[in-house]
Amino acid sequence: MNRSTYNLLYIDLGDVLTRIEEKYSLVLPRRITTAKYNRYTGTLLIRFKRGKPKYWDITWDGLITLYYGEKERLIALKVLDISML
Repeated sequence: MNRSTYNLLYIDLGDVLTRIEEKYSLVLPRRITTAKYNRYTGTLLIRFKRGKPKYWDITWDGLITLYYGEKERLIALKVLDISML
């Protein structure tokens, strides 16, 4: 399927989080406050908590950016190309 035909309704966010956890050895929250998907670029943003990020970290392959808030808690992540997971 061409990624331009994807829609957020058809993306299994639980499966995406599980794939990220397995690939990068992370433990991610399961409570999502917001999810945004850009079907033209394949970018997926998942927010777990509200707030502004204090700092961010990029995975070893550059595919995922992890955003951290106060007390070094993960508040969001961005997948640059969901088809690469």
